[in-house]
Amino acid sequence: MRPLKAGDIIDAVGICSVRLNFGLAPKFYEQVLGKKVTQNVEYATPVTLDNVEL
Repeated sequence: MRPLKAGDIIDAVGICSVRLNFGLAPKFYEQVLGKKVTQNVEYATPVTLDNVEL
């Protein structure tokens, strides 16, 4: 995992699947790879529909 800036493309280094608590379910992992981040995302911040352009 690493911090992402608005406009960055999500890759396997930028995110990881962890125990579901907040954010998108792990089943969406493959769907968010290659998508743009719509806002700055700090390290360890859950991926949500608010910060990813699906």
